[in-house]
Amino acid sequence: MTLISDSTPKYFFPVIDSITAFFWVLIIVMLLAALYIQSRKNNNDKLQNDIREFFIPLIGIVIYFEGGDQNELYEIPVDEIYLNALQNDQYKDWFLQELVEAEASLKGESAQNIRLLYEQLELHKISFSKLKSRKWYTKAKGIQELYLMRNKMYLSQILELTYHPNEYVRSEAQIGMVSLEGFKGLIFLDELVLPISTWNQIRLLNHLSDIPYQDFLNIEHWLGSSNESVIIFALRLIEAYHLFNYLEEVTSILSHRSIEVKLAALQSLQQVYDERTELKIVDYYIHFSQLSLKLKALETLGVIGADKSLNLLREEVKSNDADIQLAAARAIAVSSENGLQVLKSIFEVDESLNFEIIEHLKYELEA
Repeated sequence: MTLISDSTPKYFFPVIDSITAFFWVLIIVMLLAALYIQSRKNNNDKLQNDIREFFIPLIGIVIYFEGGDQNELYEIPVDEIYLNALQNDQYKDWFLQELVEAEASLKGESAQNIRLLYEQLELHKISFSKLKSRKWYTKAKGIQELYLMRNKMYLSQILELTYHPNEYVRSEAQIGMVSLEGFKGLIFLDELVLPISTWNQIRLLNHLSDIPYQDFLNIEHWLGSSNESVIIFALRLIEAYHLFNYLEEVTSILSHRSIEVKLAALQSLQQVYDERTELKIVDYYIHFSQLSLKLKALETLGVIGADKSLNLLREEVKSNDADIQLAAARAIAVSSENGLQVLKSIFEVDESLNFEIIEHLKYELEA
């Protein structure tokens, strides 16, 4: 069968030719655009490398400059040729990036010299200007520059950004507050509505680990927050710093509506507990309906000791749920030095129990 007949309109072929020509032109334009962009990138990379090479001697001078007593203010001499070059905003911003990278890899007086030059050349003004950008990644970069260089001039602006709707900006601002102010920097938790990601909670704790411990004046307020991530982070702090004075509050959180919050509370109770905690967990366990909570509670009982909860664990070893059965058996096995022997005696009395669980746990404990 012929697809194109004598009755095909005369304008058909010109239309086909026009469409074909259009696509060819489009392809050529796209190729030219790609070549132009690549050329710009290559030129930009070359310029940046040239600037880096140009400033390397200055950075070397800064690193090895001996300013004397660290408690005394001193100025690092900068040659006129560098000061003239830094009149160019693009050169100044790229030099700033070089300083930030250098500071991150240095310690002691060398790092202090880098930070001193940052202040001396007023590069903090560039970092601050980035906080006003509409681009989230530029804001985040400005925050990072300020806290890495330990500049506290713009604390109020950084604090405001801890509530920013963009997660990356918010996270960097929160890290910035803690880096600059230590535990006092956690003030943003008081009013925080948006969530703190799990990753950023870990980052915050890592930053705090290098700072001398200070009392958490607002931790009780954070435990009562309507923001679940704030409660979870407060529980992480209690766990990390073994804050036994908040044990009652942590235990009461086991009645919270959120599963994630209750899981975090159980995790904290593995580090912060007393002789009454075991039975309190048993009381709450009876009301737990979610498998994840039951498993975490059984794990916690195994960690803190299972003398008072042995009756519950004996019953759960007989559970029809294989996960519950294994978790209860593990809790008995790890709860004391003779836990595995106690577990064996339970299994010997009840022939319906699977002895493979004991073999599995024995192998697990020996690993």
